[in-house]
Amino acid sequence: MKQRVLVIGRGIIGLAVVHRLVKSGFRNVVLCGARNQDSFASNAAMGLSTVRGSRISRAPIFEAKLMGHARLGRWLKEISEDTSILIPFHFGTSEGFSSKAEFQKISKRIYHNEFRGLSNINLHSNEELSDKLGHRFPPDICGGFYYPDDIYFDVDALLNALDFFAKKSSFVENIEENVEKITPDEKGGFVVFTETKTIRTDEVILAAGPGSADILNKSKFSSIRMKGVLGHTLKSELGPCSESFAFMKGTHAVVSVANQLSVGSSSLKLSGLLPSPEELGSSQLLVEDIKKHLFESIDPEFVKVSKKSWNAKWGVRVISTDRLPIIGPIYFDQEAREGRILLATAMHKTGYQLANITASFLVSQLLQSEMCKDFRLFQSFAPSRF
Repeated sequence: MKQRVLVIGRGIIGLAVVHRLVKSGFRNVVLCGARNQDSFASNAAMGLSTVRGSRISRAPIFEAKLMGHARLGRWLKEISEDTSILIPFHFGTSEGFSSKAEFQKISKRIYHNEFRGLSNINLHSNEELSDKLGHRFPPDICGGFYYPDDIYFDVDALLNALDFFAKKSSFVENIEENVEKITPDEKGGFVVFTETKTIRTDEVILAAGPGSADILNKSKFSSIRMKGVLGHTLKSELGPCSESFAFMKGTHAVVSVANQLSVGSSSLKLSGLLPSPEELGSSQLLVEDIKKHLFESIDPEFVKVSKKSWNAKWGVRVISTDRLPIIGPIYFDQEAREGRILLATAMHKTGYQLANITASFLVSQLLQSEMCKDFRLFQSFAPSRF
């Protein structure tokens, strides 16, 4: 395709969109955005795709999660083949309990159909769970539920592979600068302003995470209310013979894959889209809580690294007022439906699950192809609902 498409954002959504554009025949793609910003939710992700949990059991977000989850393994293989970079991933996660009350809480969610979409759920004792996952758990863990369809994978390998694809493709121009604003031009396209450049383009896809709101405001789009949720993940390198497993307990999760141990926790709601110095400081309590949980949930002998070797990563997950993603067209002139750009934000905790299908949906919008049945659920995520 001859039209020029500019993608804003170098997180998982932006990189997935660039990959899908090139694979769909677009030959003039521009990718704008700096990599490894502190606020990137993509960098602080666990690499755990699960359809457990009661809060997300409402359609349409649950249906989108199921669709993205079902296609995740094939997508990871596709990217590995396109880049010759191995992206390790495994099936099967567990959720542990250490008391009768915890067991009853989990089983109530499962058997009241709030884990809709799961199959072959198995209950195991501590010893059975340890044998299943190939990892010994402390005796305080009475047992756990095993979810064979869940997936955990190497987040860093996925991001690096997609970033490599964008940088090595002859059809992609990489501009590692943040975008400040977008304006429509007289020819029906757009002018995009970065820190030092002025770029003209036919189409714009905005997927800049918490930065999307600031770009929309400076570009004089109608305001879409969003807030940020701060999440922390601790990561540490392990030995070359470390086991691969994923284990959840309460609001914490532990993932061991590709010789890296990742530990994540529940998130801190922010007053705005980015954390204030006070909020960022208080969030360090989450880090200490994560460390405490780690040594209580898995075999201490497994963690043969000093506490100083932990690398804490934080990222801001964007959340909308109705807790649904914001994906689809937004217009400079809403009444005349002129000056359309495509927006993808407010994924909250579903970015990696939705990245592939979101990229496919946005590219289908550019191709003006008839919306297939799978993409009709995206109508519930349209920015026009605000």
